[in-house]
Amino acid sequence: MAQEMTLNEAREWLRLAVQERGEDFIYYPEDIREREGEEPDGGPRCYYVPHTSLPADDPRSQTGCIAGTAMRLAGREITPMHEGLAVVDLQADWNLSYHAALYLTYAQRAQDASATWGEARDRAEHMMAEEISQSA
Repeated sequence: MAQEMTLNEAREWLRLAVQERGEDFIYYPEDIREREGEEPDGGPRCYYVPHTSLPADDPRSQTGCIAGTAMRLAGREITPMHEGLAVVDLQADWNLSYHAALYLTYAQRAQDASATWGEARDRAEHMMAEEISQSA
């Protein structure tokens, strides 16, 4: 099993994920969201790995979500059993520290609300700064 991922390591892997796709990349654009509708639970259709069966104009056919991309770059195993689970549910599988899982969750939530990946990273940074200052 991989060593536990720290907050700083999660930050670095997320930075590399944003660098790979670009600051302005939007994983789940509004036009596609409107075209297919929401999941029954009201959430977006997000995948940790690319879903090549989706139309070519759908970014989800080209890459996994922001957390999935960061975990792929970090060498963490992503299996079909992980799909549909939140990052916090995968904390043990991916051996994430509490703060690493929280950081990736903040980025994931922003992405799922149609933020660009640069905005998602910035939101995660902001939320972690608040979290750390409140726990100090």
